[in-house]
Parts: sequence; structure tokens; C-alpha cells
Amino acid sequence: MFKEKLKKWAELLLDTGKRNSLVSFKDTKSSTVEIVYPDVDTFFSKIDSIPSFEVYDAKITSAEEEEIALINPNYVPKSKLDRGTYISTFSPKLKKASQILAFNPNVNSKIALKNISKKARSAIEEAGVNVAYAAFGFIKWSEREDSRECHKAPILLAPIYITRDSSIDPYQIKVMGDEVIVNPTFSFKLFSEFGIKLPEYEGDESLDSYISKISDTIDRLGWEIIKECKIGIFSFQKINMYHDLNGNMDKILENQNVIRLMRQLEGIEEPVEFTPFDLSNELIQLHSVVDADSSQIDAIELAKSGQSFVLQGPPGTGKSQTITNIIAELLNDGKRVLFVSEKLAALNVVYDKLKNAGLSDYCLELHSNKSSKKEVIAELSRVLRLPQKAVSKKAEYEIHEKEAHQLALDSYVEELHKVNEVVGKSLFQLYGLYYTIDDSIPDDCLIPNVQSTDYETVEYRLSLIRQFMSLVPDLGLDYRLNPWYGFSSDDTSYADALKVKSILNDAISTIIELDSLRGDLFAKYGIEIRTISELRPWCKLFSFVSESNIVTPALCNKSTLNNVYDKITSLKSLASKIISDKRYLSEYFKDSFFDESGIRYQEELQRYTNFLVRPFSRSYRSLRDRICYHYKHGHRLSYGNLNYYVNMLVRYQEDLERFNTISEEIKGFLGSEFVGVESSFDKILESLDNLKALLDSVKEPYTI
Repeated sequence: MFKEKLKKWAELLLDTGKRNSLVSFKDTKSSTVEIVYPDVDTFFSKIDSIPSFEVYDAKITSAEEEEIALINPNYVPKSKLDRGTYISTFSPKLKKASQILAFNPNVNSKIALKNISKKARSAIEEAGVNVAYAAFGFIKWSEREDSRECHKAPILLAPIYITRDSSIDPYQIKVMGDEVIVNPTFSFKLFSEFGIKLPEYEGDESLDSYISKISDTIDRLGWEIIKECKIGIFSFQKINMYHDLNGNMDKILENQNVIRLMRQLEGIEEPVEFTPFDLSNELIQLHSVVDADSSQIDAIELAKSGQSFVLQGPPGTGKSQTITNIIAELLNDGKRVLFVSEKLAALNVVYDKLKNAGLSDYCLELHSNKSSKKEVIAELSRVLRLPQKAVSKKAEYEIHEKEAHQLALDSYVEELHKVNEVVGKSLFQLYGLYYTIDDSIPDDCLIPNVQSTDYETVEYRLSLIRQFMSLVPDLGLDYRLNPWYGFSSDDTSYADALKVKSILNDAISTIIELDSLRGDLFAKYGIEIRTISELRPWCKLFSFVSESNIVTPALCNKSTLNNVYDKITSLKSLASKIISDKRYLSEYFKDSFFDESGIRYQEELQRYTNFLVRPFSRSYRSLRDRICYHYKHGHRLSYGNLNYYVNMLVRYQEDLERFNTISEEIKGFLGSEFVGVESSFDKILESLDNLKALLDSVKEPYTI
């Protein structure tokens, strides 16, 4: 039962459908090229002797089309040649044995090579796998004899690396001739559906030799062999996983973790028994090479004991550190570790940590773009020739030093939790009680002779404090601030009456002053106030306006305020665009560029839209030189780049002019913190929002 399930799992890895380019290859618009010169046999014979091939730059597009195509990979140039004309035109121009001619019917070949290189580099960076291959020879096949639909499947595949030193240099293609393989996916399809097994490729045979070995079989099937070479993206890593599962099925089913996983998928729950594994002193007995906390040490102990477990945690919690320590610990125990990951970055993080710990010689890359047969053998040879090393005496000294620090820390913990016989509590408990005391207790509330004070005395004094605290809600924490403090008789004396009278007189004087202020507010601003509560929001409003460096009294009109608010919002958006455009242009141009007239440059450039005129026009060269005078990087700019930068300058200057126009309309309403483009608009809007709220809180009408 389990074997059948494992077979089904393995088959899920296969992709023998027609969408797979290894089964049904199709030329794409901009991600495949054909090597049309030299012929496929000659090119195949050279891949072992020539380390790198130079792709001839066939200039079939105009300069303007070239610029657009470099920016937009999906752009299809209008000027293109058919395959025959392309070969007859450019093949005579190849003078070196290492030069090859690549062809794509839709775009310039270097644009297609750029796209292939980009996709291959992304796959290497993410998964450590090269997916760029040169396909030599194709089988033209169909599913039935009467079928009109035909497909093409590559025969031999050789991994390639596409490089380019700079944008003006030609592309270089390095073909790994010693890594040529038979198409594994189509080979599997032939064997599983037709019972035909393609022979393995011998490392020193020619393309003709291999094709002759399979031609009889292909002819009997009614298929056809096409001799051509295509470069593109091919991915078949999962087929290797299938072969591993299929060829080692009995060994895999001996693993109890696999069996337990299959049973759980069937709904069969099994108790998991953990073998106890306790170290007497894990800090000394473990061999961690990077820092580890208590939870990470638990994981290291589980791995050391041979337990199977899942280590889970969000990013940044130290999973890579834990894996590094587990690998180091198992290496110390003489074990071998297989560390796998879908992402190359995870492998590199752990490898770098092991390298920094001096353990890189124990690491061997088994699956990445660097794991070719030659490099694996060379790395094994290098490590086997390394001299033997012993652990230095410094390590033993560090272990003794760690033990001493551990004993000191353990002694501190022991003293901290030792119970004091007098008070019946430990120092740790006393610290906890101390920090729960309210901060309002005076600092000079000390207990005399605390060393000899027993527990009963402490409890008695605590009862007095509790009694005092029960009176606090009525008296207040400071009883001298209570309005009735000092009152000791039910009968009011004459002196008390005089005192109350004095207080009332003071209150009357204050009310008279407030009434005078009320009259001034009405006379000057038409503000009518009847109660003290109505005065408070006006106090806040006048205080806010007088202290603010943003708002002015002129804004205390709701319609004016709303108008200014809307224009500040517009200025904020304009300022963001102005600052962004200037920051971008300043990376490429001097400050003097911003003083030039962008409109004038724009009008002059419009005269030279025809690319045939520009190379022969002295006035165009003069215009280009005038603009490039402000360019920081020294080299001349293309017409497309000149247009791009000048258009951005025009937009910047128009936005700045619009900003200044709006600023002139409202700057009289704002204070000193409004300083143009560099103003803090969020702070200004916040102040205007506060002013709106204050104006809404006061009673209308008013005139300020």
C-alpha cells in the first residue's frame, strides 16, 4: 500500500505534457535564439576546444528602434530579415573561429540573449540551478500516425553561461561540453509510453555519431530528426527527483518518518516516543559555534539525540543559527549532514556562518550551478590533501573560563533565592514587593533597624498604613490640601466669617475683570460671552493663534481657512513631485541645468525627430553639447535620453511655476514656518485642522 502511494507521489513530479519545452519546443518571441552559423555539426564539434563563443552583433535595427527595444523587451522592430537573407548577409562577416551568428525572427538576437541571461541569472540566484541550455538536434514527433499536429523535442542539451562585459561589448556564450546530456524528460516519455530507451551520450562522440545511433528507431516510429541548434530556457530538475524516488523506493520505505507521515495521511494517529537525552551541563558539553539561547539549545539536544522534529519560527528568530549549531554538533559526533533548501539564499546563509566558524572545509556543494563533476572532484581532492589539525590549547582555556563564569552566575542565582530567616522571604521576593509599591509613597518612608525587625512588627505597621489608606479617598493623600483642613468646630466664628468674606471679595474682583474682558471681545470682534464656560474655547483659540508660527489671525474665517486648506493640499502634492524630479535630475546634472529653459530645449529637439538628419546636423550636435555641458557623467547622451531628461526638466519648471503662483495667493495668511517647497506640509495641515476644530468649538457670529 505504501509503495503504491510513494509511486503516485513520484509521478506528481513529472511534467511530460506539451507545455514542457523539453517535450514540445516552441520558439518564443524574445527568449529563444537559433545558432545559424556555423552549422550545428561544426558548432557541436567546437564546444570542447573553444572556451567561449562570441555572438556576432548583426545590426538589423535602426538606432531609434534599438533604444526602444533595450527599454521594452517585448518591442518588435519593424525592420527585420528572413532567415535565409539574414545568413547570407552576415555569415561572410564572421572572421574568427570563436564567432557565431544567432538568429531570432522577431527581435534582434542580442535582445533575446539578454532575456535568456536575465531568466537564467534569476534562477541561479534564487535556487542555485542553471536553466540556460543549448539544444543540439530535435526530434519532430506526433502522438499518432494520422495526426496533423507535430511537436519538436530537443535531443542533446548542454548547459551554457551567457555573459557580457559592458553594453557596448558583444555577448559571450560558454558551452559546458563535458556536461552534455540526453533530454531526460523526453527520454522518460519515450520509455514510459513506447518502451523505447534512448542510449546514453558518450562524452567524446560527435553529434552525427549519436544521431546515427537513434535514427533507425526514430524512422520506425515515422518521426523525423532535424539538425539545428537552439538556445533557450529548459528546466528538468524534478525528473532527477523522480529517478531518485523510483530507484530507491525500498530504502525510502525503511525510514520510519516516511511511514509515519503516510499513516497520518491515512488518518492513523500514532504516539510519538521521545528518547530522553539530558546533558549534565549543556553549555560546556555542546559545541555551538554561534550564539544560542535556551530554546535553540533544546533543538540542538534533540538533533544530537537523533530525534525527528520540526523547528518553526518567524523570520529573524535564529533558525539559521540553530541549523548552523546543529551541523557543527553532529560534525563533532562524526556524523554526516545533508542540508537541503528550495532557496539558494538559505543555503548561503548557513554556509557563510559555517565558513566564519572555520568549518567550510567540511562543506561540499552537491546541487547548485557550481556542482559540476570537475568542481566536485577538485573540491574533494583539495580537502583530502589538507594537513591534519588539532584543537588549540586556547579552546581548553576558554572552556575553563566558561565554567568559571557559569559557577559565578549559579552562585548569584542561589543567593538571590535564599530565604532570609528574619523576614521569611528571599531577596528576589523582596525586590518584587518593592517594585509593586506605588510611586506616591514618599522616598523617606524608612523602617528603622530593619535588620532586627521581625515579621509581626512589619505586619502591625502595615495594618496602620492600610488604615491610613482607607481614609485617603475622603481626606486626600495630602490631608492639608483638603478644603476642610483645620476645621474643628460646628460653630463658625467671626474670624471665620471675615476670612470667607475676603475670599468672596477676591472672587468678585476676578469676575469684574472677566466682565471687562467680555466687553472688549464684543466691541472688537463681535464675540458675545455670557458664562465662564463660553470663555474657555476662546482662550484656547487666541492662545493657539498667538503661539503658532503657522496660522495667523487672518485665517480665523472659515471660508478663508477652507480655501487656504485646499491650496495647501495642492501645494503638498506639487512639492512632492518637484522634490522627487529635482532629486532624480540632480543625480545626472549640475545645478546650472535647472536655470536653463526646458521649453526652449524641447522646441529645439522637436526639429530633429528624423534620426537620419541628426548625424549630419551641426546645429543638433551644438544643441546636444549645450545640454551635455550640464551632464555630470561626461559621455554624450542619445537623442532618446536627451528628450527624456529635457521633458522632465520642463515638467519640473512648470510644477515649480504653478507652486509659486499658488504660494503668492496664500502666503499672507501663513506664518514663518511656511518656507515654500521645503515646508513641512503635514505639520501645516495639522495646524489648520486644529484651527478648524477650535473655530467649530466657539460660538458664532464673530469677526476677527
